[in-house]
Amino acid sequence: MLAAHGELRAAVNSLFSEKTKIEPEEEPDVVGRIRKLHAKVDEDTRGWRVAVDEDAIVPTPEEVLKVVKKMPKMRASGPSGLSADVLRNVLEFEEKAGGTELLDELTATVASILKDSVTGDVARSLRHIRLVALAKRKADGEFKGVRPVAMSETVLKIAALVALGRCEHIGSQWDYQYGMRKGGSEQAVFKVLDGVRAGKRVRTFDATNAYNAVHRG
Repeated sequence: MLAAHGELRAAVNSLFSEKTKIEPEEEPDVVGRIRKLHAKVDEDTRGWRVAVDEDAIVPTPEEVLKVVKKMPKMRASGPSGLSADVLRNVLEFEEKAGGTELLDELTATVASILKDSVTGDVARSLRHIRLVALAKRKADGEFKGVRPVAMSETVLKIAALVALGRCEHIGSQWDYQYGMRKGGSEQAVFKVLDGVRAGKRVRTFDATNAYNAVHRG
């Protein structure tokens, strides 16, 4: 399916990746296993909020449309089921038809998120995530556990990408930052390989369950 949609790289990665599906006989209670990995979080979300200058980032429709068009295809969506593919197709159709109604509404929503002015049921729905359970496996393919991956809402990803696009030049100047910048993860891989080949000590750090819950973000 990935290849049929033109996603050749994703198709190759899928073919050569480890088996991620969890068979019933491997873990009969996937939900229970995930709950054990997630400690109950305080419902008070005031600690998640940061002071925001409402005029710091005022997104334009052009910025939002550019971000949506560049989002990866065939990626999982959040709890609402609204994927970037669907949003991209509708916005491109609207653009060809000469309209801007959906784009204007999406831009207003992104602006509200960045200003931290979304409240009530809308705010709660945006904070919901969809946990997808993948199998952890040993080198020989033997099942060793459940790996939950959090899928947030597409509109949140759009807001984050718009904000990052405004401050990309800041993070890209850091000597030891590899995330959230172009070519960052690839550079990290090659840096580790160079260190190993040179006989240097390589220190790794794994943050348990670092990115599979909103409050850990």
